[in-house]
Amino acid sequence: MTSSRRVSIKAWVVALVCVLAFAGCALAGVSPEQQFHAIVASEVYRSAQPSADEIRAYRNKYHIATIINLRCETPGQPWYDAEVAGVSRLVIPYILGTDRRRW
Repeated sequence: MTSSRRVSIKAWVVALVCVLAFAGCALAGVSPEQQFHAIVASEVYRSAQPSADEIRAYRNKYHIATIINLRCETPGQPWYDAEVAGVSRLVIPYILGTDRRRW
C-alpha cells in the first residue's frame, strides 16, 4: 500500500470517528474536555471541540501533527476564530474536512 493511500485511509478513518464521536457526545451530553482518545496509539487521535489551550496541550503531549476539522468553516464564530488562531500560533496544519480539494 502506498504512503499516500495509507494517509488517505487514516484521514477517512479519523473523519468518520470524529463525526461519530461528536454526535455521540452531543447526544450523551458529555463535555468535550472528556472526549480526547487514541484511535491508533501514537498515530491517530480524535476529539470533540478542544479549546486552543487543549490543542496546545495535546500537541505537546501526543505530538499532534495535523488537525482535521469536520465542521463547516464559520469565520466570525468565537469558537472557530479561537481554534484557527490557536492552531495558527502553534503552526499545525489545519484541514477543513469539508474542503474536498485537500483530500
